[in-house]
Amino acid sequence: GRNLKVEAQHMKLCRDYMEEKLREAFGNMFIVNCSTQPRLPNTSNFAINQTNCGSLNVLSRVNFIASKGAACHSHSTSTPSRILLNSGVEYDVAMKSIRVSLGVENTVQEIDTVVEDIVNVISELTRL
Repeated sequence: GRNLKVEAQHMKLCRDYMEEKLREAFGNMFIVNCSTQPRLPNTSNFAINQTNCGSLNVLSRVNFIASKGAACHSHSTSTPSRILLNSGVEYDVAMKSIRVSLGVENTVQEIDTVVEDIVNVISELTRL
């Protein structure tokens, strides 16, 4: 059978590893939304707070599937997530927010690929 505790711990380790790698790449431009609140172990909601790095700009260029804002807001393209705004995330940061959900089968190598993809896309966008 499945061991949900072990699976949750694995996903949390992967999420934390991804956030650590993105923080290394972007320093204080990398913002984890609601990081002081209880979070799901498999979900990271973050922003790269740089010019031209709105979530739709980034998401249209990466080679993986992610969404902007909270799941219940992902259909809207022109406004930030109400959930993020109500959680105290600044409007500008909410407009740049990306939500990545990880699964039990994700590996560190896959996360390295995602981080590399984000770094390349942000580099491209900040040169525009």
